[in-house]
Amino acid sequence: MMMRQIQYATFAQVIVLLAFISATALVGCGPDFDNPLDPKNNPGGSVLIDTGWTSYERGDIDEAITKFRQAINLAPQNVDARVGLGWSLFLDQDAQGAINEFQSALNMDANAVDAHVGLAGAFLSIEAYQSAIDHAQAALQRRPNYTFVHNPLITSENLHLVLAEGYYYLGDYTKAMEEIATVDASVEIDPDNVESDLLRALEELTQSVDGR
Repeated sequence: MMMRQIQYATFAQVIVLLAFISATALVGCGPDFDNPLDPKNNPGGSVLIDTGWTSYERGDIDEAITKFRQAINLAPQNVDARVGLGWSLFLDQDAQGAINEFQSALNMDANAVDAHVGLAGAFLSIEAYQSAIDHAQAALQRRPNYTFVHNPLITSENLHLVLAEGYYYLGDYTKAMEEIATVDASVEIDPDNVESDLLRALEELTQSVDGR
């Protein structure tokens, strides 16, 4: 009986010692608490999302795609991660992949303006003009003076040009002219050459806005 008590005491002491060592190691091991892949330390994937946007902003699209996908694996319902992946895929010329991510974001938050803007551009790129118009209008209704925080060159002017181009290719030249005038009221359209003048104005304004 005495031997059993001694063995039990020794075993208990070992457990306490191991627990102390483990706790000490955790306190001194900073990287464990900074690990963005550990859901306990980063339940929303915020570090990964921030890193993804930083990569996006500096043009490292492959890295941005990787980080946003990792964030989505941690938090599938995170709207910002979906939007970030959508914009990154759009820049990677994967318009359909971008559309899928933007629509997923809108399914979770119908007021995700950046997703509406991304869809306007993505649908325009695949010549789905009515869908491009619908999402450009949705974005402008929610934020008339829109500026994309992760690329300040993308503004409400781009959205009006999406509308103008969409209306142009759908044959609604009157609305196309109205949207062009919103961007630059000085543009003149010859009534006898509406189609060619509109196309010229669209090309010139798009180059001007994109070249800011």
